[in-house]
Amino acid sequence: MSLSKEASSLIISERALNVFLHGFSGALAGCMSTLLLYPIENVKTRMQALAKHERENNSEDTDNPDNEKKAKKSKKILDMIQEMIEKEGPKGFYKGVLPYFIGSLASFGVYFFWYEFFKAFFIKDKFSIPGYSATALCAGWITTSVTNPIWVIHTRILLDKENKHGIIGTIQNIIKKEGFEGFFKGIGAGYVLVLNPIIQFLVYEFLKRKFENSKYKTAMVFLAGAISKAIATFITYPYQTMKTNMQANKQKNISQIELIKEILKHKGLQGFFNGFGAKLSQTVINSALMLVIYEKIQVVVKQLLLALFTRKV
Repeated sequence: MSLSKEASSLIISERALNVFLHGFSGALAGCMSTLLLYPIENVKTRMQALAKHERENNSEDTDNPDNEKKAKKSKKILDMIQEMIEKEGPKGFYKGVLPYFIGSLASFGVYFFWYEFFKAFFIKDKFSIPGYSATALCAGWITTSVTNPIWVIHTRILLDKENKHGIIGTIQNIIKKEGFEGFFKGIGAGYVLVLNPIIQFLVYEFLKRKFENSKYKTAMVFLAGAISKAIATFITYPYQTMKTNMQANKQKNISQIELIKEILKHKGLQGFFNGFGAKLSQTVINSALMLVIYEKIQVVVKQLLLALFTRKV
């Protein structure tokens, strides 16, 4: 009887450790990969928000054909990079890196923690589309709720051309002008964007199982991560653009329907894909690299943590 209790306690400890391990591994892997590729993320966010600024600048004279033509002409990624170098110098590519680091740490840590937690309830041994979808959905909703304020702060700092406010100043400015609800702008779009990790992890888990016996396992994990993220990004990118526009809006809350109409009117369908090239290259490489690091970290630290947390007290 005593042995049974001890074995049961060990199993419970290992399950708790697994959840902690995945959260820790996800946070560390996410931070390492995203910081390496932050300049591309920086350019992508500016490109997404560019449509908003162009609409505002041309809204006073919408009947002028020249203005309408100018509004529909998208700035190229190379133009944006050149402008950043001229106005801000090389350091401009790392503007807003601190809140981004905090956001990545929180997002990946929280997501992988709850992803592993809910897997125990929804997923058994076999690959299950409903099981993985439910797991990713629950983990995604929790992560979005916790981290949305961080991404609002990051977006505002990144788009502050005069560099007036740091993190504390930006927080104070949002509270003063918009109240605490300002930190949750774009959260509705964020909840919809939970579709992104659902699609990504369905494809990733499917491909990983196909390649799990390959002698080139690390390369296969990288490939699975890249393919799964590319598919998820293409499907959900228009909503990512909407989310960035909502978070960048300091003046008022705009409904998703109103925003869709504005983008279609001033930019056409291509307005939903501003910065897509930068985002695709950044997010695909980032996701693939992050998943490789994530898988490696688990192998390296699991035995150490098992020894620390499951030993008999």
